[in-house]
Amino acid sequence: MRLLLPYLISIYILCFAAVATAQDKNMEIDSVLFKLDRNDYDKARAILQKTNVSKLTASQKVLYYLGNGKLAIYDNKFLEAYSQILKAKKYTQGKKTVNAFIANELIINLAAEITERNINVAELMAENCEIASFLKSPKLQYNCLFEYFAVQLYAETIESDREALRLGYQLKKIATKNKLVDELEGLEANLGTIHYFMKNRDSMTYYYTRALERRRIAADTASIILHLNNYARVQESIADYEGALASYDEAESLLKTT
Repeated sequence: MRLLLPYLISIYILCFAAVATAQDKNMEIDSVLFKLDRNDYDKARAILQKTNVSKLTASQKVLYYLGNGKLAIYDNKFLEAYSQILKAKKYTQGKKTVNAFIANELIINLAAEITERNINVAELMAENCEIASFLKSPKLQYNCLFEYFAVQLYAETIESDREALRLGYQLKKIATKNKLVDELEGLEANLGTIHYFMKNRDSMTYYYTRALERRRIAADTASIILHLNNYARVQESIADYEGALASYDEAESLLKTT
């Protein structure tokens, strides 16, 4: 299985912030989604358990069921998560909204876990691209296209690698133009992976190095360590043992400081 770094988490924080309006009276329903994005599951669960669903507006019910769906995913209750997210999608009333996009993203991610439900992933991906285009959101457009990129990357054939590379450069253009820094970090690591499998050593080294530079700028020590270890394994595979040793040594040194 290839390493894939979608970096989609930030979309939920951004999008949930966007849907909160002055008309929302139940601020706890709004806050539960932020808590989930920050892995504060206990507080989120407590809020959801005491919420009177009958008093929520339709838009609040979307947030409520999305919250329950994300909690169920955390609990590895994938069928329950799927049921909750479908309810959330129902309350979007077929509108092209950020919440509908998020619901589709969650269902797409669940598809591999609940194969018995025969989820039409291609249809959901196409629907999300329509939503992204309708909302004119670069971030949603990026995430829509990334789903297609991921499909090609996981296929692991010569043809799919070429298509993944084509999509990857499209993604890079969107991310660069709109200053989607987090997305660029993950994308460049994935581009490095594609070039590795295509035996383009110089391009592979360039993109892995770029991804590492971005992690250093962000001062994300855990991410730097993960990237160094992954890069070291790639360096070993191309007999760059000196480079691999340097990457492992740096990762170990950083680990001791955390």
